Amino acid sequence: MSGTDLARITGVVVGLALIVGGLLVVRLSKRDIRTDGAHDNSTPTRLTVGLVLLFWGYHGVVWAVPLGVRPICVPLGWWWLVAGLGVVAVAGSRLAEWLEDRADG
Repeated sequence: MSGTDLARITGVVVGLALIVGGLLVVRLSKRDIRTDGAHDNSTPTRLTVGLVLLFWGYHGVVWAVPLGVRPICVPLGWWWLVAGLGVVAVAGSRLAEWLEDRADG
């Protein structure tokens, strides 16, 4: 097995793990996760995290398949854009949640 094959297999496995994690977060987003009474992320923030994980997982899997069978995706050279958009989305959701909590007193 060559290094390229191992990288492709790793990309698919990691991508599928992110997709499963994203699906779980989206599925459980309406439930309160913390049971100790501490502040929990809002449902929109949890949905954002789940969708970002799905987005990252999709691209991880798609980037691992050969170019000839690759569906629509952001080019691999722009991985930093995919990562950055996910971070900005979650940070923006957390910022909006913080601002809302601050306004409520």
